[in-house]
Amino acid sequence: MKNVLKNTIRKKINLSRKKLIEQPLKILKKINIKKLTKFTSSSLAEKYKNFKERAKQKELHRIKLLKEEKIKELKNEKLEQEKQKNEEIRLIKQNELNLIKEEKQKIEKQEKLKVKIIKQQQQIERKKIKLEAQRIKAEEQKLIDEEEEKTRQDDLKLKEEKLRLEFFEKQRIRQEQQKAKIENDKIMALERQNAREAKQKIKDEEERLNNIEIDKQKKDAQRLNEEEHKLNYQKQKLEEIEQNIKKIEVERLREKEIKILNEADELREKEKQLRLKEQLEIEELKELRLNDLNQKKIEEELQIKEEEIRPKKIFDEYLKLTSIDTVTFFKNVNKEEVNCPACNKKGKFWANKQGFTYQECSDCLSIYVNPRPPLSAFNNYYRDSPSTKFWATTFYKETENSRREKLWKPKAQMIKDRILKYQKNNPVNFIIDIGGGYGVFDQEISKIMEIGTIVIEPSVHLAEICRNKDLIVIEKFMENILPHDIPTARKCYVSFELFEHLHNPKAFLETVYNNMNSEDFFIFTTLSGMGIDIQLLGPNSNALSPPHHLNFFFFFFFKQKTAYEMLP
Repeated sequence: MKNVLKNTIRKKINLSRKKLIEQPLKILKKINIKKLTKFTSSSLAEKYKNFKERAKQKELHRIKLLKEEKIKELKNEKLEQEKQKNEEIRLIKQNELNLIKEEKQKIEKQEKLKVKIIKQQQQIERKKIKLEAQRIKAEEQKLIDEEEEKTRQDDLKLKEEKLRLEFFEKQRIRQEQQKAKIENDKIMALERQNAREAKQKIKDEEERLNNIEIDKQKKDAQRLNEEEHKLNYQKQKLEEIEQNIKKIEVERLREKEIKILNEADELREKEKQLRLKEQLEIEELKELRLNDLNQKKIEEELQIKEEEIRPKKIFDEYLKLTSIDTVTFFKNVNKEEVNCPACNKKGKFWANKQGFTYQECSDCLSIYVNPRPPLSAFNNYYRDSPSTKFWATTFYKETENSRREKLWKPKAQMIKDRILKYQKNNPVNFIIDIGGGYGVFDQEISKIMEIGTIVIEPSVHLAEICRNKDLIVIEKFMENILPHDIPTARKCYVSFELFEHLHNPKAFLETVYNNMNSEDFFIFTTLSGMGIDIQLLGPNSNALSPPHHLNFFFFFFFKQKTAYEMLP
């Protein structure tokens, strides 16, 4: 208001500050103080009132606008919150549906596995009940026979001695005949073996002359030395077999004699019983001979041509990839010195191949890689190498049918025969297949006998293949298996052509031993350093293929020691 008053005065008098000082009286006279006072007071009051009213209206309008804007923002915020809440509810429901679906699938898979295990357990229980009933029946029959024996013992005592002497005479004659048959069979088997070896030797000699003409004299000398070594080994082997046959025959005859004497008391007429026993023994000898012939036939069938399970074109490609991978994965790794994995003795140089050095044990003649790359290098190789991928995706698929017919079916029959022979009155409930690969063996053994199968396979790819074949799989290395991973029922552990791949055979065998019960048993096959291909071809043999094959044990050494006694 003061500024308004000053402006009004300046407009009316239009004077400078200097004139105002010089002429104060003139100015005062010109100014109507009363009129100015009246005008000023009324104008100021009205203007102040109007100003205050306008300020109030502006404030009210501003407050109104702020309220409306705030209401609008609250509505928008509420709508946004509701929208976000609805979206969160939708996502939660979707996640719940997905979790329910996954849980349902998991439960269905678990239920299928449980049903399968329950089915196997039921089969095992039915078999146990059947065997128990048979045992009770046999015990009852034994009690009846003992009572009958007491009633007739006095009557048959005099007659028994005469008949026993007659039986011993007939038994002696049968033993002599059987011994002659065994000797004849041994000679025929030796002749067949010599024929096969001669045929193989001719083939190997032709290949050797075509490929290694420069070292002909050296190779001939080496061949002669190896042949002498082989013949000495065969002679030793035959002597050992002969001693074992004699021992087995003596034990069998002793058991047979006891059995015959016990059964003699169970029959009313001793003479009739002895004739029946004699006939049974003859039939048993025929059966043993038939089983021996069948076993020999199986062994001969297992000596198949390499081309049937290893097509040359595919196998050459695999060997080519292996040689490249050997340089890639093992050239720059630090290797460590090891003793013989069979007897822990020192070895001497035997051969070099693809950057790996093989030594021959001076004690047990086993062949093994030394120095040996660390386990981590082998893990990287089996996980990432092109040759390993080629083996899994191409090589094995191309030869699966041939291997099924030529290898896995005979092996399944062999394992079945061994189980039936050694299980006696306590049946084997499970087969633990260590390194099951494609699971072909487990499929074949399940076709010919009622038994549960469990595959131990560390490879993710191969484990998935086995699961797709409805096999029970433990996806671990054997060295990482714990007792609670495996059923407590009686088991037969099997391992085929795995031993030669092991980086540490001792750790492997210790794990198997620690997981076995007192009545479990372990059957495995492996390449031998005494194979004719290694003995004749040496490092040129395809069986000598680093980094896969690290250990070649001596067969005679295994005949003398158990697998666990082998460990240092």
